[in-house]
Amino acid sequence: MRRLLAAGAAILLSAFIVFANPGSACACSCAEQTDAEAFDGADAVFTGTLTRSDESGFPPGSSSDPTTLEFEVDEVYKGEVAEVQGLLTPGSEASCGWLPPVGEEYLVFAYLEDGKLNAGFCGGSRMLDGQSPAFGVEAAAPVPGEADLAETELWPYGVAAALLVAATGAGWWFLRRRHLKRVR
Repeated sequence: MRRLLAAGAAILLSAFIVFANPGSACACSCAEQTDAEAFDGADAVFTGTLTRSDESGFPPGSSSDPTTLEFEVDEVYKGEVAEVQGLLTPGSEASCGWLPPVGEEYLVFAYLEDGKLNAGFCGGSRMLDGQSPAFGVEAAAPVPGEADLAETELWPYGVAAALLVAATGAGWWFLRRRHLKRVR
């Protein structure tokens, strides 16, 4: 019976390790910057309305796991930006994620990372105050189409769950077999 309890505790500990949601352990602080400084540091600058904000989904992970933001783009000031543009941001402001409310119009300063547009809390992106930004460049129309981002891959969690189930089954079979040998 003691071994059965130990096996059950090991299974519960394994499940906790696989599916636990670690708390955030960092904080984000930013240096003040002007729109001109943010413009110079950005790979893409545009105005648009945030239409969707999707967290990476199940299972919850760290605060730096990406959240996908999707914008309907109005004007482009720098870079190649699609009419419907997705970008990534960390999933928590503690990890410098920029998580604005859906339905509002924003001035977005984005940077390229691994070929995908990203934005962060410290990048200078902000709600548009009704005035067109003045960068000394003429606004352009966005590129027709969508530039969506691939969703976060969940297959590692599926593999971990399958291994957990296999280990549980093997442990049960082993303990059951030992128990049957003792009964005979």
